[in-house]
Amino acid sequence: MNKKANENLKLGVLVLAGLLVLVVSLYLIGRNQNLFGSAFTLRARFRNVNGLMAGNNIRFAGIQAGTVSKVQVINDTTVEVTLLIDDNMRPFIRHNSVVTVGSEGLMGNRVVNINAGSTAGQPVTENELLPSGSGPDTDEMLSVLSGTGDNLQTLSAGLVITINRLNNSRALWDLLDDAALPLTLKESMLHVRNASVHLEKLSADLEVITGQVRKGEGVAGVLINDTAMAAQLKETIARINTASAQTVKLLAHADSVAVAAQKAASAQGGVVQSLADPSLAKDLRHSLQNVEEGTAGFKKIMDALQHNAIIRNAIKRQDKRNARSKTTAPAK
Repeated sequence: MNKKANENLKLGVLVLAGLLVLVVSLYLIGRNQNLFGSAFTLRARFRNVNGLMAGNNIRFAGIQAGTVSKVQVINDTTVEVTLLIDDNMRPFIRHNSVVTVGSEGLMGNRVVNINAGSTAGQPVTENELLPSGSGPDTDEMLSVLSGTGDNLQTLSAGLVITINRLNNSRALWDLLDDAALPLTLKESMLHVRNASVHLEKLSADLEVITGQVRKGEGVAGVLINDTAMAAQLKETIARINTASAQTVKLLAHADSVAVAAQKAASAQGGVVQSLADPSLAKDLRHSLQNVEEGTAGFKKIMDALQHNAIIRNAIKRQDKRNARSKTTAPAK
């Protein structure tokens, strides 16, 4: 009897042990633990894991590489995630690989993505702390999409109002039904094009003139760039002013001569007596001398003006215009 009881007890213990092993195995399989292969651990730290939990998948270059072993809060700004990685991935994960937290699809579970580093880095070691980066945040994406939807709704409402106003606008439809409108627009565009062509030609001519002025060509260029010509022009103007002043003096002397002659003719004793007056003869001699000096000075100024390049060119142009006007004038 005791032997049978012992056998039943052993059988019960064996069944309980089998059930326990089965439950633990199912639990580990459910959490994607690597039961039958070797693995190593890595660590990464984040400010926000966005709902990442132990048991979430780990992907390297889009391939299933392991599972999240533990999520632990270090302080108020740091969360450490322990990664259980398949040992076959060790040669491909390097020191400069970056760990980010993403999601499986738009509304799927959280997943840890390990981005491959450059080939210059060395393979990782056991329990190494990898650098972390910020991945796409689903909440932010949903927030942006929500804002975009609101904007689209507002835009569509405004578009409906605009279309209704256009449909109810009699003036707009009258304008669109005007058969002469295309011709008018075509003529307007032709005028605009012609104006653009003329403006381009004017700009080209202005550029040529500006280039000539910079090079000292033409009258304007000579006046602006040639300092000697400017001095000659200044001297010519001064001579013209001097000639004008001497001409005024000459006219004044001529008036005095005429007055003296009138006095001589009206005085007693006749013309002979007047001419015999020494003072009158002196006045006449002085007046004639002034006239001769003024005439000589005026002649010098005119000779100087004729030798000036600007005045000479102006005289030549005037002579050409006079010649053209004579040839084109109708015969009487």
